[in-house]
Amino acid sequence: MTGTQSTKSWMLTCFVSVSLILSTALQAQEPYYSDKQIYRFLEQTTFGPTEENLEIVRESTPRTWLKEQIDLSPTLHHDLFQSPFPGLSKRNRLNAWYQIAIGAEDQFRQRAAYALSQVLVVSQQHKQLGSRAEAVTIYYDVLVENAFSNYRELLEKVTLHAVMGSYLSMNGSKKSDPSKNSYPDENYAREVMQLFTIGLHQLNQDGSLKLKNGQPIPNYGQEDIEEIARAFTGWKQDDWAFNKPMVTDTRFHDYESKTVLGNHVPAWQTPEQDVKAVLDILFNHPSMAPFVSRLLIQRLVSSNPSPAYIERIANVFDDNGDGVRGDLEAIFTAIILDPEAQSGDSIKIKEPIIVATHFHRAFSAEYSKDRITDANRIMVYAHQKPLGAASVFNFYSPNHMPTGVLTDESLLAPEVELISWANYVDLVNYLATYAGYNPRYDLTLQLDDLTDAAFDADELVNLINQKMFGRSMSLDLKTVLLENLNQHSSNASAFLRVYHAVSISLASDDFFIQN
Repeated sequence: MTGTQSTKSWMLTCFVSVSLILSTALQAQEPYYSDKQIYRFLEQTTFGPTEENLEIVRESTPRTWLKEQIDLSPTLHHDLFQSPFPGLSKRNRLNAWYQIAIGAEDQFRQRAAYALSQVLVVSQQHKQLGSRAEAVTIYYDVLVENAFSNYRELLEKVTLHAVMGSYLSMNGSKKSDPSKNSYPDENYAREVMQLFTIGLHQLNQDGSLKLKNGQPIPNYGQEDIEEIARAFTGWKQDDWAFNKPMVTDTRFHDYESKTVLGNHVPAWQTPEQDVKAVLDILFNHPSMAPFVSRLLIQRLVSSNPSPAYIERIANVFDDNGDGVRGDLEAIFTAIILDPEAQSGDSIKIKEPIIVATHFHRAFSAEYSKDRITDANRIMVYAHQKPLGAASVFNFYSPNHMPTGVLTDESLLAPEVELISWANYVDLVNYLATYAGYNPRYDLTLQLDDLTDAAFDADELVNLINQKMFGRSMSLDLKTVLLENLNQHSSNASAFLRVYHAVSISLASDDFFIQN
Protein backbone atom coordinates (compact mmCIF):
# COMPACT_ATOMS: atom_id res chain seq x y z
CA MET A 1 0.00 0.00 0.00
CA THR A 2 1.38 3.42 -0.92
CA GLY A 3 1.66 6.27 1.53
CA THR A 4 -1.23 8.06 -0.19
CA GLN A 5 -3.46 4.98 0.01
CA SER A 6 -2.56 4.51 3.68
CA THR A 7 -3.49 8.12 4.42
CA LYS A 8 -6.81 7.80 2.59
CA SER A 9 -7.62 4.60 4.47
CA TRP A 10 -6.81 6.22 7.79
CA MET A 11 -8.97 9.26 6.94
CA LEU A 12 -11.88 7.03 5.91
CA THR A 13 -11.62 5.06 9.15
CA CYS A 14 -11.63 8.29 11.15
CA PHE A 15 -14.60 9.63 9.20
CA VAL A 16 -16.64 6.48 9.84
CA SER A 17 -15.72 6.55 13.54
CA VAL A 18 -16.70 10.21 13.91
CA SER A 19 -19.99 9.58 12.05
CA LEU A 20 -20.83 6.72 14.40
CA ILE A 21 -20.03 8.85 17.44
CA LEU A 22 -22.19 11.70 16.16
CA SER A 23 -25.02 9.32 15.31
CA THR A 24 -24.91 7.80 18.79
CA ALA A 25 -24.85 11.26 20.37
CA LEU A 26 -27.86 12.40 18.35
CA GLN A 27 -29.80 9.29 19.31
CA ALA A 28 -28.93 9.92 22.94
CA GLN A 29 -30.44 13.40 22.69
CA GLU A 30 -33.86 11.95 21.83
CA PRO A 31 -35.64 11.69 25.21
CA TYR A 32 -36.93 8.34 26.39
CA TYR A 33 -40.71 7.97 26.18
CA SER A 34 -42.50 5.52 28.45
CA ASP A 35 -45.62 3.73 27.20
CA LYS A 36 -47.71 6.19 29.19
CA GLN A 37 -45.97 9.14 27.53
CA ILE A 38 -46.39 7.60 24.08
CA TYR A 39 -50.10 7.18 24.76
CA ARG A 40 -50.33 10.80 25.90
CA PHE A 41 -48.39 11.86 22.80
CA LEU A 42 -50.89 10.03 20.58
CA GLU A 43 -53.84 11.58 22.40
CA GLN A 44 -52.43 14.95 21.39
CA THR A 45 -51.62 14.09 17.78
CA THR A 46 -54.45 11.78 16.67
CA PHE A 47 -58.18 11.38 17.06
CA GLY A 48 -57.46 8.59 19.52
CA PRO A 49 -54.52 6.24 20.15
CA THR A 50 -54.62 2.78 18.63
CA GLU A 51 -52.51 -0.24 19.52
CA GLU A 52 -51.03 -0.13 16.01
CA ASN A 53 -49.94 3.50 16.44
CA LEU A 54 -48.50 2.72 19.86
CA GLU A 55 -46.37 -0.06 18.44
CA ILE A 56 -45.12 2.11 15.56
CA VAL A 57 -44.06 4.93 17.90
CA ARG A 58 -42.40 2.48 20.31
CA GLU A 59 -40.28 1.10 17.48
CA SER A 60 -39.17 4.54 16.28
CA THR A 61 -39.44 7.84 18.16
CA PRO A 62 -42.18 10.44 18.53
CA ARG A 63 -40.13 12.91 16.46
CA THR A 64 -39.68 10.37 13.68
CA TRP A 65 -43.38 9.49 13.72
CA LEU A 66 -44.33 13.18 13.48
CA LYS A 67 -42.06 13.69 10.50
CA GLU A 68 -43.46 10.62 8.77
CA GLN A 69 -46.99 11.88 9.43
CA ILE A 70 -46.18 15.33 8.07
CA ASP A 71 -44.79 13.77 4.88
CA LEU A 72 -47.99 11.80 4.18
CA SER A 73 -50.26 13.06 1.41
CA PRO A 74 -53.36 14.83 2.75
CA THR A 75 -56.58 12.85 2.99
CA LEU A 76 -59.20 15.20 1.56
CA HIS A 77 -62.84 15.30 2.60
CA HIS A 78 -64.16 16.42 -0.76
CA ASP A 79 -63.20 13.07 -2.29
CA LEU A 80 -65.46 11.24 0.17
CA PHE A 81 -68.13 13.94 -0.02
CA GLN A 82 -68.51 13.37 -3.75
CA SER A 83 -68.63 9.58 -3.73
CA PRO A 84 -70.77 7.59 -3.49
CA PHE A 85 -73.50 9.72 -1.89
CA PRO A 86 -73.18 13.33 -3.06
CA GLY A 87 -76.92 13.86 -2.66
CA LEU A 88 -76.77 13.56 1.14
CA SER A 89 -75.20 17.03 1.32
CA LYS A 90 -74.86 18.24 4.93
CA ARG A 91 -74.89 14.77 6.46
CA ASN A 92 -72.42 13.53 3.90
CA ARG A 93 -69.96 16.26 4.94
CA LEU A 94 -70.16 15.00 8.51
CA ASN A 95 -69.87 11.37 7.38
CA ALA A 96 -66.71 12.21 5.42
CA TRP A 97 -65.24 14.09 8.40
CA TYR A 98 -65.89 11.25 10.85
CA GLN A 99 -64.67 8.51 8.54
CA ILE A 100 -61.40 10.37 7.99
CA ALA A 101 -61.05 11.21 11.69
CA ILE A 102 -61.23 7.58 12.79
CA GLY A 103 -59.62 5.92 9.78
CA ALA A 104 -57.23 8.17 7.86
CA GLU A 105 -53.52 7.45 8.08
CA ASP A 106 -52.47 11.13 8.22
CA GLN A 107 -53.79 11.56 11.76
CA PHE A 108 -51.46 14.39 12.83
CA ARG A 109 -52.41 16.51 9.81
CA GLN A 110 -56.10 15.87 10.42
CA ARG A 111 -55.81 16.76 14.11
CA ALA A 112 -53.83 19.92 13.25
CA ALA A 113 -56.46 20.92 10.68
CA TYR A 114 -59.20 20.42 13.26
CA ALA A 115 -57.30 22.69 15.67
CA LEU A 116 -57.02 25.34 12.94
CA SER A 117 -60.74 25.01 12.21
CA GLN A 118 -61.39 26.24 15.75
CA VAL A 119 -59.23 29.32 15.23
CA LEU A 120 -60.17 30.23 11.65
CA VAL A 121 -63.84 29.55 12.34
CA VAL A 122 -66.69 29.25 9.87
CA SER A 123 -69.95 27.47 10.61
CA GLN A 124 -72.58 25.78 8.51
CA GLN A 125 -75.13 27.12 10.96
CA HIS A 126 -74.87 30.42 9.06
CA LYS A 127 -78.01 30.96 6.98
CA GLN A 128 -76.11 31.30 3.70
CA LEU A 129 -74.01 28.19 4.34
CA GLY A 130 -76.70 25.82 5.57
CA SER A 131 -77.33 24.46 2.09
CA ARG A 132 -73.71 24.67 0.93
CA ALA A 133 -72.16 21.59 2.50
CA GLU A 134 -69.84 21.03 -0.45
CA ALA A 135 -68.39 24.54 -0.14
CA VAL A 136 -67.86 24.06 3.61
CA THR A 137 -66.14 20.74 2.87
CA ILE A 138 -63.83 22.48 0.39
CA TYR A 139 -63.06 25.16 3.01
CA TYR A 140 -62.12 22.45 5.52
CA ASP A 141 -59.82 20.84 2.97
CA VAL A 142 -57.97 24.15 2.64
CA LEU A 143 -57.09 23.74 6.33
CA VAL A 144 -56.06 20.11 5.77
CA GLU A 145 -53.86 20.88 2.78
CA ASN A 146 -52.23 23.86 4.51
CA ALA A 147 -51.97 22.48 8.05
CA PHE A 148 -48.18 22.34 7.76
CA SER A 149 -47.65 25.28 5.42
CA ASN A 150 -47.32 28.88 6.62
CA TYR A 151 -49.89 30.70 8.73
CA ARG A 152 -49.61 33.82 6.56
CA GLU A 153 -50.28 31.77 3.42
CA LEU A 154 -53.21 29.99 5.06
CA LEU A 155 -54.63 33.26 6.37
CA GLU A 156 -54.80 34.71 2.86
CA LYS A 157 -56.46 31.60 1.45
CA VAL A 158 -59.03 31.70 4.25
CA THR A 159 -59.61 35.43 3.81
CA LEU A 160 -60.40 35.06 0.12
CA HIS A 161 -62.42 31.85 0.41
CA ALA A 162 -66.04 32.38 -0.60
CA VAL A 163 -67.23 30.48 2.50
CA MET A 164 -65.41 32.92 4.79
CA GLY A 165 -66.51 35.80 2.56
CA SER A 166 -70.11 34.79 3.10
CA TYR A 167 -69.76 33.88 6.78
CA LEU A 168 -68.17 37.16 7.83
CA SER A 169 -69.67 39.22 4.98
CA MET A 170 -66.57 40.44 3.16
CA ASN A 171 -68.23 39.05 0.05
CA GLY A 172 -69.89 42.01 -1.71
CA SER A 173 -68.48 44.69 0.61
CA LYS A 174 -68.37 48.02 -1.27
CA LYS A 175 -66.59 51.34 -0.87
CA SER A 176 -68.46 54.14 0.90
CA ASP A 177 -71.33 55.89 -0.78
CA PRO A 178 -72.67 58.40 1.75
CA SER A 179 -75.45 59.45 -0.64
CA LYS A 180 -76.92 55.96 -0.24
CA ASN A 181 -75.87 55.65 3.41
CA SER A 182 -73.69 52.72 2.29
CA TYR A 183 -70.38 51.87 3.97
CA PRO A 184 -67.91 48.95 3.86
CA ASP A 185 -68.81 45.90 5.90
CA GLU A 186 -66.71 45.76 9.08
CA ASN A 187 -67.39 42.19 10.13
CA TYR A 188 -64.33 40.40 8.75
CA ALA A 189 -62.10 43.39 9.46
CA ARG A 190 -62.98 43.07 13.15
CA GLU A 191 -62.79 39.30 13.49
CA VAL A 192 -59.56 38.86 11.52
CA MET A 193 -57.90 40.93 14.23
CA GLN A 194 -59.81 39.83 17.31
CA LEU A 195 -59.91 36.09 16.63
CA PHE A 196 -57.59 35.08 13.79
CA THR A 197 -54.39 37.07 14.37
CA ILE A 198 -53.60 39.50 17.20
CA GLY A 199 -56.43 39.49 19.75
CA LEU A 200 -57.96 42.38 21.64
CA HIS A 201 -54.96 43.39 23.74
CA GLN A 202 -51.21 43.72 23.37
CA LEU A 203 -49.36 40.65 24.63
CA ASN A 204 -45.92 39.87 25.89
CA GLN A 205 -44.17 36.95 24.20
CA ASP A 206 -45.34 34.61 26.98
CA GLY A 207 -49.00 35.50 26.36
CA SER A 208 -49.36 37.77 29.39
CA LEU A 209 -51.01 41.16 28.97
CA LYS A 210 -48.96 44.27 28.47
CA LEU A 211 -50.19 46.93 30.88
CA LYS A 212 -50.23 50.70 30.97
CA ASN A 213 -51.20 52.32 34.26
CA GLY A 214 -52.35 48.87 35.37
CA GLN A 215 -54.73 48.42 32.41
CA PRO A 216 -54.49 46.24 29.27
CA ILE A 217 -53.45 48.07 26.12
CA PRO A 218 -55.84 47.67 23.17
CA ASN A 219 -54.33 46.29 19.97
CA TYR A 220 -56.67 48.29 17.76
CA GLY A 221 -59.54 50.71 17.76
CA GLN A 222 -62.65 51.41 15.74
CA GLU A 223 -60.68 53.50 13.26
CA ASP A 224 -58.43 50.50 12.48
CA ILE A 225 -61.52 48.36 11.86
CA GLU A 226 -62.89 50.96 9.47
CA GLU A 227 -59.59 51.29 7.61
CA ILE A 228 -59.24 47.53 7.16
CA ALA A 229 -62.87 47.32 6.04
CA ARG A 230 -62.04 49.88 3.34
CA ALA A 231 -59.03 47.83 2.27
CA PHE A 232 -61.19 44.69 2.02
CA THR A 233 -63.76 46.14 -0.39
CA GLY A 234 -64.22 45.01 -3.97
CA TRP A 235 -64.52 41.22 -3.59
CA LYS A 236 -67.35 38.93 -4.67
CA GLN A 237 -68.10 35.24 -5.01
CA ASP A 238 -67.05 33.62 -8.29
CA ASP A 239 -69.81 31.01 -8.31
CA TRP A 240 -73.15 30.66 -6.56
CA ALA A 241 -72.06 27.42 -4.92
CA PHE A 242 -69.23 29.21 -3.03
CA ASN A 243 -66.85 26.45 -4.17
CA LYS A 244 -64.24 28.82 -5.62
CA PRO A 245 -62.17 31.65 -4.08
CA MET A 246 -63.64 35.12 -4.34
CA VAL A 247 -62.68 37.36 -7.25
CA THR A 248 -62.29 41.13 -7.46
CA ASP A 249 -64.96 43.59 -8.49
CA THR A 250 -62.86 46.71 -8.96
CA ARG A 251 -65.88 48.99 -9.33
CA PHE A 252 -66.47 48.75 -5.61
CA HIS A 253 -62.92 48.86 -4.25
CA ASP A 254 -61.78 51.87 -2.22
CA TYR A 255 -58.58 53.04 -3.91
CA GLU A 256 -57.71 55.80 -1.44
CA SER A 257 -54.83 55.37 1.02
CA LYS A 258 -55.43 53.74 4.40
CA THR A 259 -53.72 53.68 7.78
CA VAL A 260 -53.78 50.31 9.57
CA LEU A 261 -52.35 49.98 13.08
CA GLY A 262 -50.14 52.97 12.37
CA ASN A 263 -48.93 51.57 9.03
CA HIS A 264 -49.48 53.40 5.74
CA VAL A 265 -51.23 51.52 2.92
CA PRO A 266 -50.70 53.46 -0.33
CA ALA A 267 -53.47 54.72 -2.58
CA TRP A 268 -54.33 53.16 -5.92
CA GLN A 269 -53.45 49.62 -4.93
CA THR A 270 -55.51 46.78 -6.37
CA PRO A 271 -57.88 44.81 -4.09
CA GLU A 272 -55.28 41.99 -4.05
CA GLN A 273 -52.51 44.38 -3.02
CA ASP A 274 -54.60 45.91 -0.24
CA VAL A 275 -55.49 42.48 1.18
CA LYS A 276 -51.84 41.42 1.12
CA ALA A 277 -50.71 44.67 2.74
CA VAL A 278 -53.21 44.38 5.60
CA LEU A 279 -52.49 40.70 6.23
CA ASP A 280 -48.74 41.42 6.24
CA ILE A 281 -49.28 44.14 8.86
CA LEU A 282 -51.27 41.77 11.07
CA PHE A 283 -48.94 38.83 10.50
CA ASN A 284 -45.91 40.83 11.63
CA HIS A 285 -47.63 42.33 14.69
CA PRO A 286 -45.81 41.41 17.95
CA SER A 287 -49.01 40.00 19.52
CA MET A 288 -49.56 37.56 16.66
CA ALA A 289 -47.17 34.81 17.75
CA PRO A 290 -48.22 34.51 21.42
CA PHE A 291 -51.93 34.90 20.59
CA VAL A 292 -52.12 32.14 17.98
CA SER A 293 -49.59 29.91 19.75
CA ARG A 294 -51.67 29.81 22.93
CA LEU A 295 -54.83 28.89 21.01
CA LEU A 296 -53.12 26.00 19.21
CA ILE A 297 -51.56 24.69 22.43
CA GLN A 298 -55.00 24.74 24.05
CA ARG A 299 -56.56 22.76 21.22
CA LEU A 300 -53.96 19.99 21.32
CA VAL A 301 -52.20 19.79 24.67
CA SER A 302 -53.22 21.93 27.63
CA SER A 303 -56.02 24.28 28.60
CA ASN A 304 -53.58 26.07 30.90
CA PRO A 305 -50.17 26.25 29.24
CA SER A 306 -47.50 27.94 31.33
CA PRO A 307 -46.19 31.35 30.20
CA ALA A 308 -42.83 29.68 29.49
CA TYR A 309 -44.52 27.11 27.21
CA ILE A 310 -46.36 29.84 25.28
CA GLU A 311 -43.16 31.83 24.93
CA ARG A 312 -41.22 28.85 23.57
CA ILE A 313 -43.85 28.23 20.90
CA ALA A 314 -44.21 31.94 20.12
CA ASN A 315 -40.45 32.07 19.54
CA VAL A 316 -40.78 29.24 17.02
CA PHE A 317 -43.69 31.10 15.41
CA ASP A 318 -41.43 34.14 15.01
CA ASP A 319 -38.51 32.10 13.68
CA ASN A 320 -38.48 28.40 12.81
CA GLY A 321 -34.69 28.34 13.11
CA ASP A 322 -34.15 29.24 9.46
CA GLY A 323 -35.50 32.77 9.68
CA VAL A 324 -39.05 31.82 8.59
CA ARG A 325 -42.03 33.27 10.46
CA GLY A 326 -45.33 31.40 10.79
CA ASP A 327 -44.05 27.93 9.77
CA LEU A 328 -46.93 25.72 10.89
CA GLU A 329 -44.97 22.49 10.57
CA ALA A 330 -42.38 23.85 12.98
CA ILE A 331 -45.04 25.31 15.28
CA PHE A 332 -47.12 22.13 15.59
CA THR A 333 -44.02 19.99 16.02
CA ALA A 334 -42.71 22.29 18.76
CA ILE A 335 -46.08 22.24 20.54
CA ILE A 336 -46.12 18.44 20.68
CA LEU A 337 -42.45 17.84 21.50
CA ASP A 338 -42.22 20.55 24.14
CA PRO A 339 -41.25 19.09 27.56
CA GLU A 340 -44.43 20.49 29.09
CA ALA A 341 -46.55 18.54 26.60
CA GLN A 342 -45.20 15.22 27.85
CA SER A 343 -44.59 16.09 31.49
CA GLY A 344 -47.97 14.79 32.65
CA ASP A 345 -48.79 18.18 34.17
CA SER A 346 -50.66 19.38 31.09
CA ILE A 347 -54.34 18.49 31.45
CA LYS A 348 -57.29 19.25 29.22
CA ILE A 349 -60.84 18.00 28.95
CA LYS A 350 -61.59 16.17 25.72
CA GLU A 351 -64.14 17.70 23.40
CA PRO A 352 -67.23 15.49 23.06
CA ILE A 353 -66.44 14.64 19.44
CA ILE A 354 -62.89 13.62 20.46
CA VAL A 355 -64.35 11.36 23.14
CA ALA A 356 -66.36 9.65 20.39
CA THR A 357 -63.50 9.26 17.91
CA HIS A 358 -61.14 8.08 20.66
CA PHE A 359 -63.66 5.44 21.73
CA HIS A 360 -64.16 4.11 18.21
CA ARG A 361 -60.44 4.07 17.45
CA ALA A 362 -59.63 2.35 20.77
CA PHE A 363 -61.65 -0.66 19.68
CA SER A 364 -60.59 -0.59 16.01
CA ALA A 365 -64.09 0.14 14.77
CA GLU A 366 -64.74 -1.37 11.34
CA TYR A 367 -67.12 -0.09 8.68
CA SER A 368 -69.92 -2.39 7.59
CA LYS A 369 -69.99 -0.51 4.26
CA ASP A 370 -67.54 1.50 2.20
CA ARG A 371 -68.93 4.69 3.64
CA ILE A 372 -70.09 5.75 7.10
CA THR A 373 -73.63 7.11 7.10
CA ASP A 374 -74.26 7.37 10.85
CA ALA A 375 -71.93 10.28 11.72
CA ASN A 376 -74.75 12.77 12.12
CA ARG A 377 -76.31 10.59 14.84
CA ILE A 378 -72.98 10.39 16.68
CA MET A 379 -72.60 14.17 16.52
CA VAL A 380 -76.17 14.79 17.67
CA TYR A 381 -75.41 12.87 20.85
CA ALA A 382 -72.02 14.57 21.15
CA HIS A 383 -73.75 17.95 20.76
CA GLN A 384 -70.87 19.00 18.50
CA LYS A 385 -70.42 19.07 14.74
CA PRO A 386 -67.12 20.15 13.13
CA LEU A 387 -67.55 23.54 11.45
CA GLY A 388 -70.86 23.77 13.22
CA ALA A 389 -70.24 26.18 16.11
CA ALA A 390 -72.97 28.61 17.08
CA SER A 391 -70.79 31.63 16.27
CA VAL A 392 -67.37 32.76 15.04
CA PHE A 393 -66.24 32.56 18.68
CA ASN A 394 -66.08 28.74 18.32
CA PHE A 395 -67.79 26.08 20.40
CA TYR A 396 -66.40 27.58 23.60
CA SER A 397 -64.31 30.48 24.83
CA PRO A 398 -60.57 29.79 25.25
CA ASN A 399 -60.89 31.62 28.57
CA HIS A 400 -63.84 29.66 29.98
CA MET A 401 -63.44 28.88 33.67
CA PRO A 402 -66.17 26.65 35.13
CA THR A 403 -67.43 27.52 38.59
CA GLY A 404 -66.33 25.28 41.42
CA VAL A 405 -62.97 23.65 42.01
CA LEU A 406 -61.46 24.93 38.76
CA THR A 407 -62.44 28.50 39.56
CA ASP A 408 -60.95 28.11 43.04
CA GLU A 409 -57.68 27.05 41.40
CA SER A 410 -57.97 29.71 38.62
CA LEU A 411 -57.85 27.00 35.96
CA LEU A 412 -59.44 27.20 32.51
CA ALA A 413 -61.45 24.35 30.97
CA PRO A 414 -62.89 25.63 27.67
CA GLU A 415 -64.46 22.32 26.60
CA VAL A 416 -66.66 22.21 29.71
CA GLU A 417 -68.87 24.83 28.05
CA LEU A 418 -70.04 21.99 25.78
CA ILE A 419 -70.31 19.28 28.42
CA SER A 420 -73.40 19.88 30.51
CA TRP A 421 -74.63 17.01 32.65
CA ALA A 422 -77.36 16.23 30.12
CA ASN A 423 -74.91 16.30 27.19
CA TYR A 424 -72.50 14.04 29.06
CA VAL A 425 -75.23 11.48 29.77
CA ASP A 426 -76.43 11.59 26.16
CA LEU A 427 -72.96 10.91 24.78
CA VAL A 428 -71.99 8.16 27.22
CA ASN A 429 -75.29 6.30 26.88
CA TYR A 430 -75.17 6.44 23.11
CA LEU A 431 -71.54 5.39 22.68
CA ALA A 432 -72.03 2.55 25.17
CA THR A 433 -74.56 0.95 22.84
CA TYR A 434 -71.71 0.14 20.44
CA ALA A 435 -70.31 -2.18 23.12
CA GLY A 436 -73.67 -3.60 24.09
CA TYR A 437 -76.88 -3.93 22.20
CA ASN A 438 -75.12 -3.02 18.96
CA PRO A 439 -78.03 -1.84 16.83
CA ARG A 440 -77.52 -1.64 13.08
CA TYR A 441 -74.78 0.94 13.02
CA ASP A 442 -72.17 1.40 10.30
CA LEU A 443 -69.39 0.94 12.87
CA THR A 444 -68.67 -2.27 14.73
CA LEU A 445 -66.24 -2.47 17.64
CA GLN A 446 -63.73 -5.31 17.76
CA LEU A 447 -64.53 -6.87 21.16
CA ASP A 448 -63.71 -10.55 20.68
CA ASP A 449 -60.68 -10.48 22.99
CA LEU A 450 -62.74 -8.78 25.70
CA THR A 451 -65.52 -11.31 25.31
CA ASP A 452 -63.02 -14.17 25.59
CA ALA A 453 -61.76 -12.67 28.86
CA ALA A 454 -65.20 -11.73 30.19
CA PHE A 455 -65.12 -14.13 33.15
CA ASP A 456 -61.56 -13.29 34.13
CA ALA A 457 -62.09 -9.93 35.82
CA ASP A 458 -58.41 -9.05 36.09
CA GLU A 459 -57.70 -9.86 32.43
CA LEU A 460 -60.81 -7.99 31.23
CA VAL A 461 -59.82 -4.89 33.18
CA ASN A 462 -56.26 -5.17 31.88
CA LEU A 463 -57.50 -5.28 28.28
CA ILE A 464 -59.73 -2.25 28.78
CA ASN A 465 -56.85 -0.46 30.50
CA GLN A 466 -54.61 -1.21 27.51
CA LYS A 467 -57.09 -0.20 24.80
CA MET A 468 -58.83 2.81 26.34
CA PHE A 469 -56.16 4.24 28.65
CA GLY A 470 -52.75 3.09 27.44
CA ARG A 471 -52.26 1.26 30.74
CA SER A 472 -52.70 4.49 32.73
CA MET A 473 -56.09 3.71 34.28
CA SER A 474 -56.42 5.12 37.78
CA LEU A 475 -56.51 2.82 40.79
CA ASP A 476 -59.98 4.16 41.67
CA LEU A 477 -61.39 3.13 38.29
CA LYS A 478 -59.73 -0.30 38.47
CA THR A 479 -61.27 -0.85 41.89
CA VAL A 480 -64.76 0.11 40.69
CA LEU A 481 -64.50 -2.15 37.65
CA LEU A 482 -63.25 -5.16 39.62
CA GLU A 483 -65.94 -4.71 42.28
CA ASN A 484 -68.61 -4.53 39.60
CA LEU A 485 -67.32 -7.59 37.77
CA ASN A 486 -66.76 -9.67 40.91
CA GLN A 487 -70.04 -8.82 42.60
CA HIS A 488 -72.82 -7.17 40.63
CA SER A 489 -72.06 -8.91 37.31
CA SER A 490 -71.17 -12.32 38.65
CA ASN A 491 -74.24 -13.95 37.12
CA ALA A 492 -74.28 -11.88 33.93
CA SER A 493 -73.46 -13.20 30.49
CA ALA A 494 -70.12 -12.48 28.83
CA PHE A 495 -71.93 -9.95 26.66
CA LEU A 496 -73.27 -8.01 29.66
CA ARG A 497 -70.02 -8.17 31.62
CA VAL A 498 -68.14 -6.59 28.73
CA TYR A 499 -70.89 -4.02 28.21
CA HIS A 500 -70.90 -2.99 31.89
CA ALA A 501 -67.11 -2.77 32.12
CA VAL A 502 -66.74 -0.74 28.93
CA SER A 503 -69.64 1.56 29.85
CA ILE A 504 -68.20 2.34 33.28
CA SER A 505 -64.80 3.02 31.72
CA LEU A 506 -66.30 5.25 29.05
CA ALA A 507 -68.18 7.30 31.65
CA SER A 508 -65.11 7.81 33.84
CA ASP A 509 -63.09 10.94 34.46
CA ASP A 510 -60.10 8.97 33.21
CA PHE A 511 -61.55 8.78 29.71
CA PHE A 512 -62.85 12.34 29.48
CA ILE A 513 -59.59 13.91 30.66
CA GLN A 514 -56.54 14.01 28.40
CA ASN A 515 -53.37 14.02 30.48
